[in-house]
Amino acid sequence: MNSVDLSKGISPSSVGTKAANLGRLIGLGFAVPRGFVITRCSLVLFLEENGLEHMVTAFLNGGDSVTDEQYRDLCAQVQQAPLPDSLQGQLRESTQRLLEQSSVGLAVRSSSLVEDSKEASFAGIFDSVLGVNSLQAVEEALRRCWCAGWSPSAMRYARQHDLKLAPDHMAVIVQELVEAQSAGVLFTAEALTGNPWVFSLEACHGLAAELVAGDAAADTGRWRGTPAR
Repeated sequence: MNSVDLSKGISPSSVGTKAANLGRLIGLGFAVPRGFVITRCSLVLFLEENGLEHMVTAFLNGGDSVTDEQYRDLCAQVQQAPLPDSLQGQLRESTQRLLEQSSVGLAVRSSSLVEDSKEASFAGIFDSVLGVNSLQAVEEALRRCWCAGWSPSAMRYARQHDLKLAPDHMAVIVQELVEAQSAGVLFTAEALTGNPWVFSLEACHGLAAELVAGDAAADTGRWRGTPAR
């Protein structure tokens, strides 16, 4: 399948950790904006049909020797290459349906196999594109999220955590965008100690994209719970 609905029971091996966790929240009854996921299989098909899989593999194997210019060249080829017909058809149908339901556009978000894990978060490393309002813009954002998965900064972060990036590690979420006055990140355990009874919230005005990327100051709240007896 090139795309699947964002819902409970979706496999992280197909849609990445972030999308699978959102599906888990849906199954638990949380309010999660509607959306769908472009699976990792779609990236495999895209690379194969355009003869790019060897180029991406060689780039990832380059380690510290890769340059920003090589990365820009790789991304230029990805941006110019056509999407597979089967993917484009499903993407068109799903995007149009979602755009009709959203008053403020869509969010196109990374969902990698390696992010949001106990070992590594990749916070601020991969890309999210907000306020997307057309099929063409969704296609451009999809390619941008794929490319972010191979960026030199992603490669450095992966090496620091003894991880190896595969060419096809990235799935991509397309969701309704929430028109938020403020947004942020809630940590349900203390980041440094793992204490599950210490909660912290970092938030800012707007959609918090700059906050997640580490480019904006946050208002911070911290609470300590009491273990059940």
